[in-house]
Amino acid sequence: MSRKRPFLSASTVEALSTMIVPVIGGVWGFYGGPSINADGSPDDTPVRAAALLLFLTPAMFFIILLAWYFTTKRLAALNVLSTMSLFLSCVAVSILLGDISAVGGYGTFGPRDAAISFVVFFSYTFARSGIGALGWWLIGFVLHNHRLRRIEPNEAGPC
Repeated sequence: MSRKRPFLSASTVEALSTMIVPVIGGVWGFYGGPSINADGSPDDTPVRAAALLLFLTPAMFFIILLAWYFTTKRLAALNVLSTMSLFLSCVAVSILLGDISAVGGYGTFGPRDAAISFVVFFSYTFARSGIGALGWWLIGFVLHNHRLRRIEPNEAGPC
């Protein structure tokens, strides 16, 4: 079996597992219906935002798939591909997106809201990418690692 196939299948599983949360949120917002403003008028902004999210989901899936595929291929080429390097890349991306959201809100809302924005975006991004890294690890390392051997029942020892 070629080493390309585990990288591609693992990256596909990673992208699918990363996109679960936004798709669920988009479907929930889309079918939630319009909300009501304070003056009693209907507001369809959540429905429009959810529709846009669902419309952009295939593009986001493809971008995430390519990003993980090339990141893991590069880490493998540098001979540093491990579970720790996958989770460190998740932390790096989470810090980057948390910083972007905090800088965007700092000038308008102040340092307290910027810190809250950083923590929220960091946590959300790390949770999503961490689930994806776990999926990549399960497919890329556990299922396709030929150095792992199956333990026979008689080798397992007493129960």
